[in-house]
Amino acid sequence: MQEIFLSTDMNRHIYSVDVYFTVKNSIPLYVWNGMYLYKELLRMFEEMGLSFNHRARKPFTISPIVDIDDRYVDVLEPDKVYRFRFSTLNIRLFEVFRKALHENQDIFNVIRMEVGSVDLSTHSLSFRLSTQSKSTRCLVLIDIRFLPTLFKFHGHAVLYPSPQRFLASILRDLYLATGIDLRKQLKHFVYNFEIISYRTRITKLYIGKSDKNIDRYVRTFYGKVRYIAVVEQNNIQLLNLLLNIARNLGVGKNRAIGLGDIRITNINIKTL
Repeated sequence: MQEIFLSTDMNRHIYSVDVYFTVKNSIPLYVWNGMYLYKELLRMFEEMGLSFNHRARKPFTISPIVDIDDRYVDVLEPDKVYRFRFSTLNIRLFEVFRKALHENQDIFNVIRMEVGSVDLSTHSLSFRLSTQSKSTRCLVLIDIRFLPTLFKFHGHAVLYPSPQRFLASILRDLYLATGIDLRKQLKHFVYNFEIISYRTRITKLYIGKSDKNIDRYVRTFYGKVRYIAVVEQNNIQLLNLLLNIARNLGVGKNRAIGLGDIRITNINIKTL
């Protein structure tokens, strides 16, 4: 089988779809359900003639499988409705994914698909580092629920909702999607972006056996956080765009196996 490398095409879009489905038979999930979903998607892509470098960064992200109460599950039961998100920067891969789902109803009996697209080209991506004391600033409170997430810093696991790792992940995705690099401004973002409360737990997820038949686990955190940010008024649109990127692509590491999915539950903006 030919291995195909897919680029982002610099089309400045995020293509995303929420897939609602049922299953015909009960399916116990003996591994983290994002890993189960990942392997099923790879199987479907292979049937469509696509394969990916095993060790390379995958050109898509997924959420874990969740039920109607938005809880990730460890068994799929008939007559219950489940959902997962699939996102990519590549329109070709997005079209192949949708076609593959329609042709593989043996496992995923698709009820509906809610397709979305984030058009990054319609936004102003300018960023101003103003030193004028009279510039209008806003205080922004952001409430986020993290599903199992893993951040890393120089090879070390960061198992809490670090503002630095959160922003760094989003800015990297912005660069991959648009070619616009704001990562040098990360220090400015971080200086004005902080946690004021959070409640998280650390969990160890089983992701299957290695090539040497050794059990593999990944440590993650999950829970809720409230961030506070001080943002110039003319950068509010950019902040909203960054949060939209995180909502559609997730954050952190191993997003191809369903880690890093988030729910932005509230944003409150007040002029200072």
